[in-house]
Amino acid sequence: MTVYLVRRAFRRSPPAVAWLLAIAVGLGTWATAPYAPTSGLADPLWSVCLVGAAAGLLLEPHPFRRPALALLLLTVAVLTKNEGMVTGSLLALLVVIRSRRELHRAWLVWLPVLAGGGWALLVRGLGARSDVTEGSRMERMLAGGPEVLDRAGRTLDAFRDNVGPLLTGTVLVALFGMVFLRRQRRAKRLGSDLWLWNLLVGYLTVLALTHVVGPNDIQWWLRTSVARVTLPGTLLAILICAGWIAAAIGQRPSLEHADEPYSGRANPPPAIEAEADITPVGPRCGCRPGKTKASGPSGRVMALRHAGSNLGRHLFEDGIMYASSEPCPCASGLLLGTHSTSDLRGEQPRCGDLRLRRPSVLPLGSVSKCA
Repeated sequence: MTVYLVRRAFRRSPPAVAWLLAIAVGLGTWATAPYAPTSGLADPLWSVCLVGAAAGLLLEPHPFRRPALALLLLTVAVLTKNEGMVTGSLLALLVVIRSRRELHRAWLVWLPVLAGGGWALLVRGLGARSDVTEGSRMERMLAGGPEVLDRAGRTLDAFRDNVGPLLTGTVLVALFGMVFLRRQRRAKRLGSDLWLWNLLVGYLTVLALTHVVGPNDIQWWLRTSVARVTLPGTLLAILICAGWIAAAIGQRPSLEHADEPYSGRANPPPAIEAEADITPVGPRCGCRPGKTKASGPSGRVMALRHAGSNLGRHLFEDGIMYASSEPCPCASGLLLGTHSTSDLRGEQPRCGDLRLRRPSVLPLGSVSKCA
């Protein structure tokens, strides 16, 4: 399921590339502790579920259109281990911040966290206890001293040996991508990798503090668990690298180039023209009845205008019309491409974003963007 969600997030890359990158993320489960997936340990399970949920909720342009699978994986992660509960809560917070304009849908991400919290209270009421949480000494860290410094140093050394080289390479890849591939990433509508970085750094910070204040002998604890517990950081780092590779391969037109002429070398699509009606939606609407026109090559980014104002730039891709800004609420959009207005589903989650049932051979059509 995680491989599928990663593949779905990379769907605007060539299919072979998207599948290879998704499979690489899945195979990362064996990276730091090859024995863990076949030993019945919980760490690989909640780690791979967390990464799948992160791909579906932090990389998708509209994560709450099809959120069921991502929310299911997040539920598994928070119910499996204490670390999953803490990291799942952080993921939910990041998703809410990212989707703050869709809070009427984003609240769904807290359902798995509530399920995890309810389960923790239930097992605690039945007498279950955790040696880590029960035996932690927060005052030990606040007081400082040689013991805290020694535990912190040993913990950081163990982290460096296990995930240090991978994180260093990931930082270099991310810096290269931010400098040279930002436009390609935006064109493919991939979420910013900064969300994944926040999740990765947050998890490793909580993990390090747990080892510093925990009750167990630090040498034994790190020797027996560090390869397993750093697995989520490893998978998130692989996912970050995979995102930039997906952005680099198989470029598509960007919204920044809406007014540029078609630059294809062979067989450019024919120029077409379309016209749509303008119908005011209410007394507060400042638009007057009339028509708006647009022309250009099929399948390209178009800029629509009405009454001298820009109605937004639109990119038709995978049967969906994308808008870079909220258009006039009473304007009609122009389908410039290979789609027919008779194929509309009627699903209109937001202005300038219409999903088509199937492609059509008709070159253009007129649809209402907002009701």
